[in-house]
This record gives sequence, C-alpha cells and structure tokens, in this order.
Amino acid sequence: MNNTRRLTEGAVLLAIYSVLLLIFLYIPYISIVSMFFLPLPFIIFTVKYGFKNSLILGVASLFITFIIGNLLALPVTVLYGSLGIVIGYAIREKKGRFFLYIASSLTVSVGLLLQYVISILFLGVNVIEETFEATERSFIRSMELFQQFGQEVPAELTEENIVLVFDMLETLFPSLLVVSSFIAAYLILLVCGVILKRFKMPLPERIPFREWKLPRSMIWYYVGVTLISLFVPLETGSFTNMAIVNLLFMLQALFIIQGLSFVFYFAYNKRIAKAVPVIVAIFAMLTPIGLLLIRLLGIIDIGFDLRQRVNQSKS
Repeated sequence: MNNTRRLTEGAVLLAIYSVLLLIFLYIPYISIVSMFFLPLPFIIFTVKYGFKNSLILGVASLFITFIIGNLLALPVTVLYGSLGIVIGYAIREKKGRFFLYIASSLTVSVGLLLQYVISILFLGVNVIEETFEATERSFIRSMELFQQFGQEVPAELTEENIVLVFDMLETLFPSLLVVSSFIAAYLILLVCGVILKRFKMPLPERIPFREWKLPRSMIWYYVGVTLISLFVPLETGSFTNMAIVNLLFMLQALFIIQGLSFVFYFAYNKRIAKAVPVIVAIFAMLTPIGLLLIRLLGIIDIGFDLRQRVNQSKS
C-alpha cells in the first residue's frame, strides 16, 4: 500500500514538474516566475519519503527532461532537482535555518558552475566571457556615439578605464556567482516556503538578522588575505590573483553584513525606531564611505565583542 502511494505521488509530482519545466523552457517571461517553483515537487517528495527515494524521482525527472526538452535542458533539472532534494532533506531532518540557507546557496552555486562548464566543454561557448566582451564593446560604442553627436562624455569614461572595469568584473565572476546564488536561494526559499506551509511542511524558524555573527577567526583570514594583496606581487589574470581578489571581495562583503547586523542589534537593544537602522543600511549601501564605515564596524564588532558591551551598558 505504501509503495503504491509513493509511486502514485511520485508520478503526480513528476507530472507537475514536467509542466513547470515546459513553461520554463518554452514560455518567455513566465519562465522567470516558474523557476522559483521548479524545486517544489522534489522538496515535497523528499520531505515525505526521504533522501533515497527522492534520488529515484531525480533520475526519472532526467528522462522526462530529455524527452520534453533536449540534452541541454538536463543541467536545469540537475540544478533544481538537487536543490529541491537538499531543501527537502533539511526540512525532514529538522536542520536549522542557517544550514538550510547555506546548503541551498552552495547547491545553486555548484549547479550554475556546472552549467557554465558544460557550455564551454560541449558547446565551445564561454557565455560569461562573450557577455562581458559584448557589453564592453556596446558601452564603448555608445560613448563614441555620444561624442559624434557633440555630447560631453565624463573624463573618467575613457576606453582604457572601461576595459579595466570589465576586466575587474570578469575577475570577480566567482564572487558574483556566489552572491547571485545566495540571492537566488533566498528568493526560492521565500516563494517555496509560502506553499510548503499549506502542505504543513514549514521551513525552520528564521534567525533574526540582528543575531547574525561571524566567528572571530574571520578577522585573521581577512588580515592574511589583505596583507597578501598588498605586499605579494601577483600577475594580473593569474589564478592566484583571481583567488585573492575574490576572497578579499567576499570577506569584505561578509564584514559589511556583520556591520549591518550590529546596527540592527544596537537599535533593537536601545529601543530605537525600526526605521533608523533601515535608513542607515540604505545610506551605507549607496555610498562608498558608508560601506567603509559599516565594514569597519563589522570588524570591530567581532574583534572587540561590541554586543557584549551593549548588553553591559543596557544592564
């Protein structure tokens, strides 16, 4: 009886996934919405029937994908199927929200990286490199058109500076991939969480942003990477240079998040209006000096345990 029910529900969920995949592959604009629902069938099945059974559903979904799509659509199912299984496993095993979020984000990162590698190996197309080059050419051409029509172009927007900016963006691609994966995972969890509540499969309780705190060891990683970037000569474009630049970027981003978390923590403990930390966060994100100050605040918070001092002053 249980096997029959499992097979029946698996077939229904597989049919739902097939419809969502068809929308994602063949209907423009709506496909953007459907991508947030693609992991749902795998989440529901994994929560109800466990990790091993969900792998069978995953394999079956690959065959369906090949039939209704093509070989190039398989990475889509690998990505969203894996993501759904990971989320479902975390819910079933009652893992914390932090574990769920990190595991989901890493799954998205690996899935996107897999699609990138496949496009290079099997299609001979470096999508990222070609996108950056096309955008760079378009930007330079736009500047030339402005000049031809007698419009003033800012002095800093020289062709050399534009090339440098796009080279830096290409170098930061791994970091941008990770950041976009974290954002995508957050949005998918947000959308799926609403539906999962109706199936009595709620996501783990969310930790308030003000309670987020990095381990103190992150300071030493940051100091080490910063010293290497300042004093060790690195060849531009080399793997080592790319690794250091991306590590530094990610660590700085983490300390900015830490600083913003402290701002919200301080406001909460001092009973300051909720709008104040929001305004501070917006100001920080929109101005270079704001980002610098918030990053320094995050470093000081970890290094000198500012939260404990706030609690002491409160008592």
